[in-house]
Amino acid sequence: MKLINWTKIPPRQIQGTIWNEIEAKNSQSNSQQLEFINFEEIEDLFSTQIESKKEERTEKNKKKENVAINLVDSKKAQNLGIILNRLKSNSNYEIMESILKVEDLLDTVALTQFWKFCPSAEDYETIDSFLQKAKEEGDKVYEETRNNLGAVEKFFLSVRNIPRLKERLGCMNIKANLPMKILELKKDAKILGRASSEILQSQSIPSLLNIVLQLGNFVNGGTFRGSASGFKMEILPKLVELKSIKNSSMTFMNYMRGFIDSKYPNTCKFVAEIPSIFQASKISFSALNADLKQAKEDISSIETELKWVLENESKLDSEDRFEEAFSQFYVTTKEDLDETLIIMEESNIKYTELLKKFGEESSVLPEEFFGIWEKFATAFERARMELERERMREERANKAAALRVLKEMEKENSKKKNETGDRGEDDELEDIIVEEEEEGRRLHFWCALPSIPLSFSLATILPPEPEDL
Repeated sequence: MKLINWTKIPPRQIQGTIWNEIEAKNSQSNSQQLEFINFEEIEDLFSTQIESKKEERTEKNKKKENVAINLVDSKKAQNLGIILNRLKSNSNYEIMESILKVEDLLDTVALTQFWKFCPSAEDYETIDSFLQKAKEEGDKVYEETRNNLGAVEKFFLSVRNIPRLKERLGCMNIKANLPMKILELKKDAKILGRASSEILQSQSIPSLLNIVLQLGNFVNGGTFRGSASGFKMEILPKLVELKSIKNSSMTFMNYMRGFIDSKYPNTCKFVAEIPSIFQASKISFSALNADLKQAKEDISSIETELKWVLENESKLDSEDRFEEAFSQFYVTTKEDLDETLIIMEESNIKYTELLKKFGEESSVLPEEFFGIWEKFATAFERARMELERERMREERANKAAALRVLKEMEKENSKKKNETGDRGEDDELEDIIVEEEEEGRRLHFWCALPSIPLSFSLATILPPEPEDL
């Protein structure tokens, strides 16, 4: 017979629905409502086989087609079917045994899917109800029906006797993933603490901020932004946006970098003093805290299951190895998590101190604050390279101009030589030109920056010595 692919409502859910009323009416009328239904006609019209001869529906020896009987929700059956197909080299018994003994047969993908689509009480109720009806038709029908159940239905029956299956699968998944996750969380917590400490302990950052402050106050002089006693860190990477009116390629960042290089070179060391900001800027503080919270819940889940197993030890299967597999794991993993939580707390204290020292709001997240310094440090180093390229370009231009002058001199001296017959000066001039050309070829790209000419004097707004900053 062709099937009607409807979704069955479990018997336990029909209470209070129209189906409950229909069932009550059918019971009262002793199924007389069905007296006009011609079952033979239906079977003839919708049979999946073409029969040369009609057979009686009640014939017990009728051969039935071996079609898999699927009773579980289609989405659940599809997802579990994929996993079971991957494990087709292992029998349901072997899978059941690996769960009972907490063995490593199942990988994290399988454990996650088995946990997510774990058989529910409704699934078992549906399967039991179907098998019960088959059993009422005789043992042979029951056995055939059971053998024809789908792969997922058979799997559900094989793991039915494992106590607290969903909780056990969850713990097995935790065991496979939590240790590595805690290592990652510990690493991130240390990076955040280290980044805060590096900025707090930097010897160059106070000098740097003083230079930015005084240059900024000069630029903002005469406006409400001038005469500032301090500023929020968010402005630092934005210094590249202020460009010179006379030279569009010169930004305030480039100018400041050139000035610091020539007058306060030790201040440039701040980038090397805060290397952890580059990693810290990529760490999401909220995600880190959420993962730590989840790790604590995972440890709590294992603790709960261990407590249940110990309380019900006498009822468990002799092959059950949950306690053996998780007792030491719980102790070791909890110690690692507790250590990570302590490191995270220390990092939070350092970061709070950092925000307070720099006058920032407590709501500023670590990835925001460290991101500001990461962008600024990157722009600061980029400014050095841009200034170096500009210096090299100017130096090459000056060399070319000098060579042109020498060639003009050569022409003049050659003219005089031809008039006087004296070749000594001409030879000497030629040697000078060759030497200048060779010097130009030997010019190295990375050489010290010259002082950048300023359009105003900074002697009155900056201390004479770096040590005083």
